[in-house]
Amino acid sequence: MDLYLHSVVRNIVDNVQLYESRVEMIKTQHASEEVQTARSDEASAQSRVLKEKIAKVPLNPCTSSRRDYKYPDLKIKNELGFEVGQFGWCICCRKAAVMVCEETQHPVCSEQCK
Repeated sequence: MDLYLHSVVRNIVDNVQLYESRVEMIKTQHASEEVQTARSDEASAQSRVLKEKIAKVPLNPCTSSRRDYKYPDLKIKNELGFEVGQFGWCICCRKAAVMVCEETQHPVCSEQCK
């Protein structure tokens, strides 16, 4: 039970780290695309677009309602040096998670870890 709880808490921390990295990437991309303008109505429209993009980023990438979301590619690694997968890192072995366990909704890297 302790090992399972440790894995779940670590997965929650991973989700927060991924969320923050994705939001930061969206802000950076938006800033580079943003055209400097003196008109306040255009600036507020750009701000609204940015807020909408950020609102679409799911905190938990494994939830079924958000699996169709196109995640920006991140180049971050976990504590073991593994690159991030589409759904974060595997809850069992910490490699890149490319799938989700349908029963537990946890990120996994392979059928073996599932």
